[in-house]
Amino acid sequence: MVIVFAEYAPKGQSPWIYSMIYNASYMVPELIINLIVILLFYERIMRGISSVTRRP
Repeated sequence: MVIVFAEYAPKGQSPWIYSMIYNASYMVPELIINLIVILLFYERIMRGISSVTRRP
């Protein structure tokens, strides 16, 4: 993906750094949202997993 983002990187900036910043700009907020949702529904998730694994 760095090859694709190299075209959009400002002159003089490393395409690797630009790619990391670009991807982190949406991946970090998404990670935070997912962690919050998991924490809110942790008990239900664990009950669902254990009910599936307890089948005879």
